Amino acid sequence: MPVVKIKSLPLAHDTDLPRVLEGISKEFAESVNINVDNVYITWEYLSPGHYAHQGRVAGLQETHSHPVQVQLLTADMIDSGKVHQMFEALAEAISKRTHVYRENIFIWHSSVASGKVFDRGQVDNW
Repeated sequence: MPVVKIKSLPLAHDTDLPRVLEGISKEFAESVNINVDNVYITWEYLSPGHYAHQGRVAGLQETHSHPVQVQLLTADMIDSGKVHQMFEALAEAISKRTHVYRENIFIWHSSVASGKVFDRGQVDNW
């Protein structure tokens, strides 16, 4: 924990997605001072033409339109200051590796209560 789910249209630039994910994971963990072993990040591409924003459909991810969608899931004990720090770290790490403007990254946060997560073979309590 945290769990980060990223969705976007296919990136316009030739991008080595496994390398991008590794870089985001490491930079994010370092920026917010958590162990990278506890960070889960996935990136899912939406099908071209299956994402409308401001009434317009696009085929590839644009730098200034059709925001990259990022869902951040954390334990409910994480305070809002730390969540804001995570927002900034994710936006910076994603933008740096994809050429998508920070202003075109939409991040929302959800939290989960202790005992509501199964991880590493057991119910996780904090």
